[in-house]
Amino acid sequence: VMPQWFLSGLTLAGKMLPAVGIAMLLRYMPTGKYFQYLLAGFFLSAFLNVPIIGAAIVGFALAIAFYQRAERDTELAAHASADAFIGEDE
Repeated sequence: VMPQWFLSGLTLAGKMLPAVGIAMLLRYMPTGKYFQYLLAGFFLSAFLNVPIIGAAIVGFALAIAFYQRAERDTELAAHASADAFIGEDE
């Protein structure tokens, strides 16, 4: 029932939405700090034909590893500063 020109417009808009979404995401995402992960996800998706959900799962696993490493480094730094503080009293 819909005119062909309207359906063509919807098809064009549907093809443009991923590019617009990526542009908006990159504007607010700290891409400078995490560019290597963005590049790895793009490579997985574009060149290895991994589905987006697969790239997202890999990204989630990397995020967990990154978080755990940062937490461990913070804990080690806290222990090191506490040991240095105790060493000053002796």
